[in-house]
Amino acid sequence: MDVPVAIVGAGPVGLSLALGLARHGVRSVVLERSPTTSAHSKAAGVHVRTREVLRRWGVEERLLVSSARGRRT
Repeated sequence: MDVPVAIVGAGPVGLSLALGLARHGVRSVVLERSPTTSAHSKAAGVHVRTREVLRRWGVEERLLVSSARGRRT
C-alpha cells in the first residue's frame, strides 16, 4: 500500500483528518489498534465550529442522524 500519510487512531480527530486530507486529494491510511468501536461516547456534545466544518464538508447531517440512531439503541 503506497500512501503519503499514515494516521494513527480512528477516533474523531483521526477520521476528521483523513476526511480533510481526502477533500484535498491526499490519500491516507487510518490505523487503529482496537478491532471494535467503543460502546461509550467520549464527548458530551459537538461544538458549533465543528458543526460548521462538518457542514462545509457535506457530512454534518449524516453524522447527526447516525449519532441520534446510536442514542436510541
